[in-house]
Amino acid sequence: MKPGDTIQPTGIVKSKQVTKTSRWVLIDVMVRNQAGEKVATGEAMIEFPN
Repeated sequence: MKPGDTIQPTGIVKSKQVTKTSRWVLIDVMVRNQAGEKVATGEAMIEFPN
């Protein structure tokens, strides 16, 4: 990626978990630039408090 690029992030939910105090979601993340080239990948763990 470089300054001025337009990026399009996408994500796919891999798993979900519920605890007493929260709900958790694990997401596979991929980012493409304006040319449709994959420029980054990773994972995100997101917490949604109850």
